[in-house]
Amino acid sequence: MSKIISALKRTIAGAPDGEAPVHFHQGMTDSFPEVCHDGRCDRPQLQVR
Repeated sequence: MSKIISALKRTIAGAPDGEAPVHFHQGMTDSFPEVCHDGRCDRPQLQVR
């Protein structure tokens, strides 16, 4: 039972290792943004409205 509770806590609270948040950049076309997982990325990011 404790394994289930631990798994739920990780899912709700996030991973303890502090995974970098996902953000998006302009892709090759306007229809398909580029997904970026690099937390130190300096490229301009798309904003969600």
